[in-house]
Amino acid sequence: MLQSKRFTADLFIKLYNTEDLLDPGWEARVEVIERLSSSHELIPLTSFELCDGGQLCYRQQRLKRMQPDLASLPAYLKRLAEELECLTDTAFIHGDINFKNLLFDGTDYRLIDLEPSLRQRRKGRKTLMYTPPYIALGDFQYDHLTTSTDKVGFYFFCRRLLNPIAQFSPLFEMQRIASGHSIVERFAGISEDVFNSLNYSSILNLLLDL
Repeated sequence: MLQSKRFTADLFIKLYNTEDLLDPGWEARVEVIERLSSSHELIPLTSFELCDGGQLCYRQQRLKRMQPDLASLPAYLKRLAEELECLTDTAFIHGDINFKNLLFDGTDYRLIDLEPSLRQRRKGRKTLMYTPPYIALGDFQYDHLTTSTDKVGFYFFCRRLLNPIAQFSPLFEMQRIASGHSIVERFAGISEDVFNSLNYSSILNLLLDL
C-alpha cells in the first residue's frame, strides 16, 4: 500500500512498503529509472532509497505545470513523441502515460510518476499501475502492461489537447474494454494490431492529419 505522498520545496516524495511491490524485478526497475532520469531530459531527476521498516522512498525533482503556447503545441508534441520513442528503445515501460503524468514545464513536456513496480498491492488488492480506461485491450486481457498501453495513453493525451472527446466516460469505456472492445479501435478508427505497430510520431500524426 502507498504509505504517504508529500512535497518539499524541490522534491515530490512517495513512500512504499516494499512488500506491496509485486513485480519480481522491481529492484532492477528502480535502477533503470534512476539511470534514465540522469540521461533523458524527458524524465526529471529521480532517486530511490530503502529506508528503515521495509519502505522504499521515491524522490523526484518537483516541477511546476505550465501551459504551452497553442501555436507551438504541435512542435512540443512532436518532440515528446520522439523522446518517448527513445524511451521505448530502452525497453522501458511507464504504464501510466496520461495528462496528470505528462507535465509541460515551460520548456518541454516531462514524464513524471515512474512507479517502482508495474503491479502493486493497493488496499489489499493486486493492481496494475495504469489509469482506467487507458489500457490496450491485449494488456487488459493478459493482465500486464506493455508499451502498447503507453501508446494508448499517449494517443489520448494528444487527443485531449488537439481534438477533445465530448462526454468521455472512463467508467463506460472500462466496461467496454472488459467486454472485449478496444478503446483504440473505437476512437482512433484502426485495429489495435495496426495501432501497436505504429511509433509515437505516427500515432501523433493520426491526430495532426485530421
